[in-house]
Amino acid sequence: ITRHFVGRTDELLQIQRVFSSLREANHPVRHALFGAAGIGKSQLALQYAESAYAQGRYSHVFHISSESADHIREGLAHMLHLLQPSDYVCPPSVAAHEARRWLEDAQPEITWLLIVDDVVLDSVDYL
Repeated sequence: ITRHFVGRTDELLQIQRVFSSLREANHPVRHALFGAAGIGKSQLALQYAESAYAQGRYSHVFHISSESADHIREGLAHMLHLLQPSDYVCPPSVAAHEARRWLEDAQPEITWLLIVDDVVLDSVDYL
């Protein structure tokens, strides 16, 4: 995240409202930021994540690239390694499966945010 993030208060508040209202209903929330390349979608998402984490809204925040299915698998595998460090190294596909399972089966006190960045058409089916 850039250290010089400024403005976009309205967009940040809108994201916060979407996540807060739906999270209170205890349902998974999905929200997409979309637009032309280079307009700051990633910076906006990361700024929201940093602020929400600092305010205690999330116990875990993850950021993965989805430029390809391989990037997604690698990102999920890295996420699993952060959650469950081990000397055992499993194939990325197995680790990705385990990371997804962790997200799906997280205990109620675990609140997580997963930012899936750089989504391209080829990776949508994998998501």
